[in-house]
Amino acid sequence: MRAINGRRHAPNSRIISALFVCSGMALAFVAAAKTKDPTATGIHGHVRDSDKTAIEGVHVKAMNSKSKATIATDTNADGEFALSKLASGIYDVTFSKDGFEFMLYPHIRVSKNQPIALDVTIHRAAGAPPLKQPN
Repeated sequence: MRAINGRRHAPNSRIISALFVCSGMALAFVAAAKTKDPTATGIHGHVRDSDKTAIEGVHVKAMNSKSKATIATDTNADGEFALSKLASGIYDVTFSKDGFEFMLYPHIRVSKNQPIALDVTIHRAAGAPPLKQPN
């Protein structure tokens, strides 16, 4: 109970209901914010060569086997990549870079909120020049 003008009043039930609805909406927004992880639905990982050196600039492409929709990215300086916000389905994932052998990972099943981690080793193509090492 609260006092208004010296008199005690019970809280208005409509105000209490509105507070519960608002707090429920706030919790829903917090839950939605927590699921905005870029890897929540998608494929992520690292690309390295056979010496375990991270490979920058590898083109990574995922194609949905059914819809043929594709999403692509390139690895960063640490060899990391992330293909996020993929629709659930089966994907063929390819890795390509000049001087390296083409890699295909077929039939990767992507499900909502279940990220797939792929740590890939790609091999230098025969006769390819060595990688430039950072100073």
